[in-house]
Amino acid sequence: MALTTQPLKGTCSTSDPVPSLWSRGSKFKYCVPAFHVVGRKDRSISLKCRLYSSVGTSLVLGPNSKSFQISAFKGGSQYDYSGVGGNSSKSLKNSFKVSYLQHKSEESSVEYPTAHDIVPAPHTAADETTTSSLAIQNLFKNWLMILRTPSQTQAVQKVHEEPSFSETSEMPNNLEKQSDEILKGVWRYFLVVDATIKVPILLLTLLYLAVNIVYGSRVSKELTPLWILGPFVVALYVKMFLSICRLYAFCFNQTAKVVKSLHVLITKAEGLELYEDMYLGRAFEDMCAQMYYRGKMFGFVHLYNGQEAVSTGFIKLLKKEDCVVSTYRDHVHALSKGVPARQVMSELFGKTTGCCRGQGGSMHMFSKEHNVLGGFAFIGEGIPVATGAAFTSKYKREVLKDGCDEVTLAFFGDGTCNNGQFFECLNMAALWKLPIIFVVENNLWAIGMSHLRSTSDPQIWKKGPAFGMPGVHVDGMDVLKVREVAKEAVGRARRGEGPTLVECETYRFRGHSLADPDELRDPAEKAHYATRDPITALKKYLNENNLANEGDLKAIEKKIDDIVEESVEFADQSPVPARSQLLENVFADPRGFGIGPDGKYRCEDPKFTEGTAQV
Repeated sequence: MALTTQPLKGTCSTSDPVPSLWSRGSKFKYCVPAFHVVGRKDRSISLKCRLYSSVGTSLVLGPNSKSFQISAFKGGSQYDYSGVGGNSSKSLKNSFKVSYLQHKSEESSVEYPTAHDIVPAPHTAADETTTSSLAIQNLFKNWLMILRTPSQTQAVQKVHEEPSFSETSEMPNNLEKQSDEILKGVWRYFLVVDATIKVPILLLTLLYLAVNIVYGSRVSKELTPLWILGPFVVALYVKMFLSICRLYAFCFNQTAKVVKSLHVLITKAEGLELYEDMYLGRAFEDMCAQMYYRGKMFGFVHLYNGQEAVSTGFIKLLKKEDCVVSTYRDHVHALSKGVPARQVMSELFGKTTGCCRGQGGSMHMFSKEHNVLGGFAFIGEGIPVATGAAFTSKYKREVLKDGCDEVTLAFFGDGTCNNGQFFECLNMAALWKLPIIFVVENNLWAIGMSHLRSTSDPQIWKKGPAFGMPGVHVDGMDVLKVREVAKEAVGRARRGEGPTLVECETYRFRGHSLADPDELRDPAEKAHYATRDPITALKKYLNENNLANEGDLKAIEKKIDDIVEESVEFADQSPVPARSQLLENVFADPRGFGIGPDGKYRCEDPKFTEGTAQV
């Protein structure tokens, strides 16, 4: 009987390429891992067995170890009994084919002879301690029985013996690696779990261990629902508690915002308007300095840098019909009152498109349309003009009964407060309750003279009560504080309650004029006030009170920069005045020196008249 099977594939390590005699103290232990038998389409059998050869008690697995493949069995399960005397041996009369698997996947086949061709050695008592050749024969017998079994559902008995040295070292390592990976994955997942679930799990784990130690595992098993559902119940209550806390926090924040908004002095629209006007004044004056040094302007030019909060804080509360009287530092006053930047720049350039047709220049801004009654080169000159304008409003209201509520602002510096016109006009305004506000722009210096050295009482606001009118001192570097004081003073004048004297303590960041090297003021003093820049302070206030963001302010700055650039281009391209304009607005009759009693023009010097006419 011959049975040929399908190839059986597997691997095994052997120590000696030459077959050892089975009966001379050689031990074979089954060490063929993971043989996969494919015999028929309807059956797939996994057979695991291990086989290695060793001599004596030592295991030999050297570098010459090779893997083999069992490809076929031939013959039946007959045994041959042979021996001498009472000792006999039993051997399998079959042959089997082993294919060595080379490292480069090349196979070399070796046909081993049948068992009866090998002469067995005598069996002694010393061999009882080793594994006999019968174990190998029984192994092949079991394989043959498995292959002959027809049942498809029969489980193949797995024969396990002592594992190989390499497997014994690799298997625990693999198990340790797998367990480490599992533990790391669980730990990573645990770390990302929400704290409301993580903390209850840790607490209940400790509680479980404590109960298990104190009361035993029986009580722990009875409390299994607690261990499973407890963390989730606790997490639910924690979530509810946190939600309530967040609700209370939200309500508190909203209440705080409402309370804070009650103390906000301006709205968003008002804040942006103030910032735009102040930035316009600063950018315009910086451009004037550039144009002056480039030779585009002539004469004295007095810049307003640092004092923008005063102009903006007062003038932005006025109506178009209200009047403003300024000083020689008048560019920004005109801009705040609404005179276009291109007209002011053209006036500084001496062009016909200026607000005074080029005849006023830096210190004489005038605009009938916007009720800017002019800047004045000499200190104190504008105060009587402003008092007369306020008297006009009073006359319209009380005599003409036209319901006029116009007010007048008179701007002047600290040096003017020692001038006689200042005291005279304060007296008349208080006597007649004129609708006027006297605004002192106290920048602490009169050209090179300190205010503290030029007056007996540096507190100018105290001069108001001496004439029966309110006197107020305010920080002129804070536009919001100036605005609050201005509201009260302007409202009081509109209601017909009389004048107010307001001292705004401010500081100019440049010299008295662009011709002043500014060497008389203490550098430390200048540095101190530079940190109190009114534009920077307003910008900070708008950001902190959520009235404007950086994008809003940047957009305003870009808009103003474009306006200033355009005003320079407009002024530079505008024409200069004609020579015939020289004597206009100088004499009542532009053709001479007026009309005499006889009704004729008075020409005391005809040649002079001819000369000027030609000019």
